[in-house]
Amino acid sequence: MKFQSRLNKFLLGVVIGLVLVVMFFGGRDWLSWLPGPQVKKQITEWYQTPSEEISAALVCSGFSDELLSKVMSEGDVDFGKSDTRATPRMYWIGYDAENLGHVDVSFEIRGEEARIVDFRPRKDCP
Repeated sequence: MKFQSRLNKFLLGVVIGLVLVVMFFGGRDWLSWLPGPQVKKQITEWYQTPSEEISAALVCSGFSDELLSKVMSEGDVDFGKSDTRATPRMYWIGYDAENLGHVDVSFEIRGEEARIVDFRPRKDCP
């Protein structure tokens, strides 16, 4: 069998295999196993309402519940700022908001609870 014939059969098998993989696994999130999406999933599932002090500071600084949910779902985890080995674990998530520019929110994960600890930009409010 000539090399060209073997190559054509190999490529046909690869194409058939790729079509089958897309048919069976096409609707899955292919990158959900990475650390960033795993952290965001934990924070979203375990999120607790912030304390009154943090809540008042968030409202004063222009953060809304909608913005916080976008930060948790669409933001990028900054592992350079985060302290992943501490107890409790601290994660910074950055997001480019339309009205505030780039925002950073720090979440603390303790047990099965995730709470907001700090955020930026923070305005001095009365």
